[in-house]
Formats: sequence, C-alpha cells, structure tokens
Amino acid sequence: MTIILSVKYHTYWGESLGLRLEGSEQIHPLTYVDADNWQIELDCPQATTLRYNYVLCRQDEQIRQDWGEPHTLHIKKDVKSCRVFDTWNDIPANNAFFSSAFTHSIYARKSPQKTTHAAKTGSILIQVKSASVAPDEVLAIAGSCKALGEWDIKKAVKMNDSQFPFGLP
Repeated sequence: MTIILSVKYHTYWGESLGLRLEGSEQIHPLTYVDADNWQIELDCPQATTLRYNYVLCRQDEQIRQDWGEPHTLHIKKDVKSCRVFDTWNDIPANNAFFSSAFTHSIYARKSPQKTTHAAKTGSILIQVKSASVAPDEVLAIAGSCKALGEWDIKKAVKMNDSQFPFGLP
C-alpha cells in the first residue's frame, strides 16, 4: 500500500523536513515540492496504524520536532493508496489550555463519546485542536452543501470529543 503524506511548512535555506516513525530513530527525508509544500511516499503493509512526527533538520541534524502526540493514521486492509494533506503541529498560542489542569480537570469529559473509526474510502477527515471547549459546549461544522447543513446551524455536523482536546466529525 502506498501512503503519500503532504505537509506545508516554511523552511529557510539549508533546512529540510523529515519524518520519524514511532519507535524508530531514523529520519526519512521529505521532498520539497513547491511553495513550502513537502511530501513523502511510503510503502506500508496493508491494515496498519502509522504513528509519526515531523522533524525540522538543518545540515542533517534535527533542530525541532512538531508539537504534541504523534500523528496517527489508521489504514484499513482494502485501501491500496492513501493521500494525506497533513499539518505541522506547532505549539498553540493558548498552550496553557492543553495542560492536564484543563484537559483532565476543568474541561474534562465526564463521559466521552465513542471513538470514531477510520474514515471511509473517498471521505475527508477534519480534526480540530481546541482545548478551551467546555464540557457543555460542542464544536460543529456548517457549510453550503447538504452534508454540512446548508448553513443551517441546527443541521451542522457536531464534532466528536472522544479524543478531547481534539475534535473529530
């Protein structure tokens, strides 16, 4: 199975991006495509879970890693290829809200929703990082298409908080 990961990140002369798979110290180099877009193509076994972080390198030495838990990608066994438009996880401006004082106490979920499963073929997965959503509040996505409620907020798609502080539709 082929997985293509694309990430947008501005680098300076002499810098490059790499990818480190969980459990490995090896850094796999990404290729600069254009306009701050970087890409890597990986051959993976079918039905796999891929956990990884992006790293910024200067002269083949790591100088920075993207913030937080590793990116996680669940791939079903019938998928032959997958393209992911990913993001570099920078330290959020409201970093204090991501501390355990908020995520495990003040904004803790008493009974979290069921965990969502891998996205269906041809679907888009949107993940939002928002640690300042109180337990009695929800994030929702509204849009012009029928699937997003045609701008009617009563029909908007509510995000799942099973992985709080990350929201999934």
